[in-house]
Amino acid sequence: MPNDQHKASQLQVVAVSRSQPAYHDIHGHKTLTAIVRSPSTEPLSLEPNNGIVGHRSAVHDAQVYALFSDHYDYWTSRLGIARDAWDWAHWGENLTIKAPPGVNEHDVMLGDIWDFEDTLAGQGVQLEVCGGRNPCSRLAWRLGQKGAWLAELAASGLCGVYLKVIRGGTIGPGSSGRIVRPQRQLRQLIPVAMIAQTIFSSNADQTTKHRAKRILSAPVLQNMNRQILERKLSMIEDEEMKGKGSWQGWRDLRISSVTEESSDVKSFYIEATDNLDLANFFPGQFLTVKLPTGDIRSWSLSDWTDPSMPPTHYRLSIKRQAMASLWMHEHAVPGVILSALSPRGKFMLDWKPQFPPRQLYISNGIGITPLLAMLKAHSLHKTLLRTPAVFVHVARDGSTDGHLFQRELPSFPNLRVIRFFTRPRPEIDVLGRDYDFGGRPGRVFYEDLLRNSYMINPLNITPIELAGCISVAYICGSNAFASATRDHLLACKMNESSIHSESFARDTSAKAQLDTTEELPEQSQIVLKRARRTITWKRSSKISLLQLLEKENLEPDYGCREGTCGACEIQMLQGQVVSSIGDGYKEGSRIKACCTMPRSVLVELDF
Repeated sequence: MPNDQHKASQLQVVAVSRSQPAYHDIHGHKTLTAIVRSPSTEPLSLEPNNGIVGHRSAVHDAQVYALFSDHYDYWTSRLGIARDAWDWAHWGENLTIKAPPGVNEHDVMLGDIWDFEDTLAGQGVQLEVCGGRNPCSRLAWRLGQKGAWLAELAASGLCGVYLKVIRGGTIGPGSSGRIVRPQRQLRQLIPVAMIAQTIFSSNADQTTKHRAKRILSAPVLQNMNRQILERKLSMIEDEEMKGKGSWQGWRDLRISSVTEESSDVKSFYIEATDNLDLANFFPGQFLTVKLPTGDIRSWSLSDWTDPSMPPTHYRLSIKRQAMASLWMHEHAVPGVILSALSPRGKFMLDWKPQFPPRQLYISNGIGITPLLAMLKAHSLHKTLLRTPAVFVHVARDGSTDGHLFQRELPSFPNLRVIRFFTRPRPEIDVLGRDYDFGGRPGRVFYEDLLRNSYMINPLNITPIELAGCISVAYICGSNAFASATRDHLLACKMNESSIHSESFARDTSAKAQLDTTEELPEQSQIVLKRARRTITWKRSSKISLLQLLEKENLEPDYGCREGTCGACEIQMLQGQVVSSIGDGYKEGSRIKACCTMPRSVLVELDF
């Protein structure tokens, strides 16, 4: 492609169109789109600030969308569609362009100028290439294809070109122009085809991150492409963060400071004792701690910081209760050494969806701790920051978590906070100031909360309306509270897979039973390598490997006894086991002894 000192590829306008958004039934959903249109008999009038006069898109924010006419022949042939089934503008383009053979999105670069002639006024319309179409479900519906076809379309790069109006005027069928490449663009050529290819490429592909950064470096890139690619980049970085800095087994950590949050809650700040980084963690996860007494307990991490840097500390906010938490309140002071496993847990904020719906954070009592980390992440994460959030918290009164609540609860525009007090203090806790409702949230409350639709605007372009029940919920509290809240949300037609919960009252019974339909041996020899012992497990006993080790007085580590905390993990050197929580284990992997039984007649453990 020549630079601006040479005549470039010739373009001819075949058809033009304009449209206005309208609702259509797309796969059973009422959807606003401007893609349904026909060619216009009148030329388009274009203005630098407003784009096409009389035209508006439903989602896309580019001023002009152009598609090469050759694509109609190519895709109808490839998809087995009669050519006359698609009139011009069927893809929703404003300009249908005939170009010389071989000129398409692979040859058109960001920053190229499309210079059109105006035979009456002299200088004509001038457009700047600012992006490429991101194939979406509306396009697949319009073309009669399944959503899976969009990946093929994106891989081809033949999706169309987005343009910005530099010089206004009129343009219609028969208008001719040329592509000119400014001298400044020669320093970095970015094909338009690369945009859709990168958006749809695998996050695990090592070239995806490099290409996304390269495209984002183009100053002319239009807003929607930029927003989607920035989200793509953040998803890659989220995945890179996962498990970064994690360690195996127990590691000594030091209490650096202690803050009294209320009469019965203290926050403990914990740092490394060596020069190694602490592990990154996802908001909602917990830290499993072994106290100097030998007791093991898992507590939620109640703080969260920008994951681009390793955390400088962990924070545990612990309510004064019995045993381990009582010891922390009475004996854990700055300088005390605790042993801890790397952060873990499956109850964590899910920010993988490209456009997440409204988030509901619901807690009672000390269940607020993991949700504080989630809310902080919500206020900082690139995608979630634009996502509506509702925080519902139930406390006895303003004394129980007031300091923690007031000091730590983040504030951001899309957050709505609703507080319930079950026993407000007379003349101290004021309704409307300190709390919103008395008692506890019930079915009627959640029906009111979810009855109305709400708007999301993930790309900061066009708001999208969603039904109230299309939300994601995170619940943390007592067993009864979590169970009742889940039932209320399900009754309000929320999807069960969108409801995540964790209870802070776990069953620590030494007699927890495993239920499995696996065919197990009558007995199995368990070889303990480091203990230099062999013990026998019998199917009739129906006990886990952890319970077997305890029965033999071998004092294995344990915590939650339900396969969550990881305190009982042991490396399996040989053999096969079956897990009651669905984990698949291979030789050499670390098994959770509390919820596994032997499936082979010989199992060797590094114990």
